[in-house]
Order: sequence, then C-alpha cells, then structure tokens
Amino acid sequence: MSFFHHAATAVASKGLSVALPLSAAGLYSATLIDELLEQLEHSPLPPRLLHLIIPADVIVKQAQTAAATLRKLRQRGCQVILSHVGRDLQLFNLLPPHIVDYLLLDSDLIANVHESLMDEMLTSIIQGHAQHLGIKTLAGR
Repeated sequence: MSFFHHAATAVASKGLSVALPLSAAGLYSATLIDELLEQLEHSPLPPRLLHLIIPADVIVKQAQTAAATLRKLRQRGCQVILSHVGRDLQLFNLLPPHIVDYLLLDSDLIANVHESLMDEMLTSIIQGHAQHLGIKTLAGR
C-alpha cells in the first residue's frame, strides 16, 4: 500500500488513472481489501481513477468469492480489469454482470491475430461477449 503513502497525491493532482495489479491471494484476503479501501478513502485519489488488474482465472477458479469482492470494490468506485483473457471461454459463463469494466486480452492471443484466422475468430467472439456485457476490451503486449 506504499502507493497511497508515496504517490497518490501527485497522481491525483495530475488526474491520471492508475492500474495496480492485485493477485488472486490479494483478492481473497478480506484484510487486504479492507485496508486497500481504507487507504483509498483517505487518499486524494478518486476511486474512479484506480484500476485494479485481476487475473481472469480467479473468476474461473472461485467465481462466487471473487464476484463478491469485485462487487465491493466497484461499489466503492474502483475500476476492474480482468487480465489474461484468452482461450477459456468458460469465463463468460461464470462472469456475473456488472463486476468488470475491462477485459485485457492475453498477449498470446493477440500476438498473431493478424496471421491466424483462429485467433482472429476467438478475439471476435470475446469482443462480442464483452460488448454484450457492457465491458470494454483492451489489447496489449
């Protein structure tokens, strides 16, 4: 949580968004989540500028636990990015509505999307599901 002590004021004064990774273990830790929200509450950084990056497999492995925590974070104004979204489309069967703002596509999936018809089709399917759920997609390497 050193970010809130050392950088939050400067970042907030610039109006920049911040993306911080949160591991599965961190997401499942009620103590860590409560501490994060407390730090955010006393920080000059508006919650809407905090984007928490969560691995997509947390939804696949423990959907209910993850969903409850993600709902709590979003209710406080945080943005949620699910990272490493790729070939496991089961994610969309387990993803509750309104708990994720962005999907960050797996770099392995998009690396050859211009050459691989299969990767292009899968990316299109993911984009369609995301759009249907009101989730924005991001691609990065």
